[in-house]
Formats: sequence, structure tokens, C-alpha cells
Amino acid sequence: MNTAPIFTALLAIAFLKERLSLRRWVGIAVSFTGVMLITGGEAKGLSFDWGALLILLSAVCISLWMILQKPYLKKYSPVQLTTYIIWVGTIFLLPFLPSLIKAVPTAPFSATFAAVYLGVFPSAIAYLRSCTNQDKPVIGE
Repeated sequence: MNTAPIFTALLAIAFLKERLSLRRWVGIAVSFTGVMLITGGEAKGLSFDWGALLILLSAVCISLWMILQKPYLKKYSPVQLTTYIIWVGTIFLLPFLPSLIKAVPTAPFSATFAAVYLGVFPSAIAYLRSCTNQDKPVIGE
């Protein structure tokens, strides 16, 4: 999943005609090298795994989403856009609500705590933090 910034930068070059500084190209190279070291360091060596392919596909999808949402930032503020995105995602998850209601009372506290923690800290707070840094470039310089 940590390859998503690499794909985002490359897609921004291709579709948004953004230019990357030398520093960012070096960052992409270092990130890609890290991915290759982790992949090559597995006990089995390099092999094909459908799960890894799905993770790679999800990183590409996240990158595509980053590129597709950029034009909407001309019409909406980052807070508005993030709010709309979260609510639309919530609506699409509503069919799973009955199962959630049944599972929460029997779920271990650690699982419930982990889900709440992930929803509050890396998600909600990170979104709000990124929305307050509107003047800082994300991809290009």
C-alpha cells in the first residue's frame, strides 16, 4: 500500500501534466527500492501471489482516486470535498450495518478499540490535518 504515493506521482505526471523536482524523483526511487528490498527479502523469494496483486491494485486505485478528485478542489474546499467523500462512502457501507450491529456486542474489546482508533486517528484527524495545509504542495513544487 505504501506504493500509492509512487503511483500518484506518476499518474499526476501523465494526466495532470505536473512536474516533479529532482528531490521527489529521488524519493520515488528510494521508495521503490524499499518495496523491492522488502519483496525480495521474503523467505520464499519472489513469487506470484494473488493477495499481493490485490494490494497493488488497491494502491493503484487510491492513486487514481487522488488524481480524479483534484479537479473537484476547484469547486469545493478540501473540507467540503472530504466531507462529501466520507458521506458517500458511508452510504455505500450501509448494507453492512445489520451485520455490524450483530458483531459489535460479541467482538473482542481489542478489535473494537482498534477499529475506533483507526477511524479517529489515522483517518479523521489526518483528513482534517491535510485540509488545514491547503497552501502546501502535495505532488509538485
